[in-house]
Amino acid sequence: MKIQHTWIHTPDQNGVVERSHRTDEEEFYQETEIDYTDLEDINTKFKLWLEKYNTKKLHFSLNFLTPDEYLNKTRVPTI
Repeated sequence: MKIQHTWIHTPDQNGVVERSHRTDEEEFYQETEIDYTDLEDINTKFKLWLEKYNTKKLHFSLNFLTPDEYLNKTRVPTI
């Protein structure tokens, strides 16, 4: 697989990743009290937030399912 880089500040080239960064900024970094000198603190809080985001938070774009529910609902069984 070949790695392809995109230009910085060009969300039209990689909208999904850019939107993910925006969500992280708005819903985690701005809303969470973080000690930026403690990497373990950041990682612990981010993991907890990410778990909540994927398993508890309903998403409008997923027809009010959590990402985990949506993934399980749309997953194709493997043989």
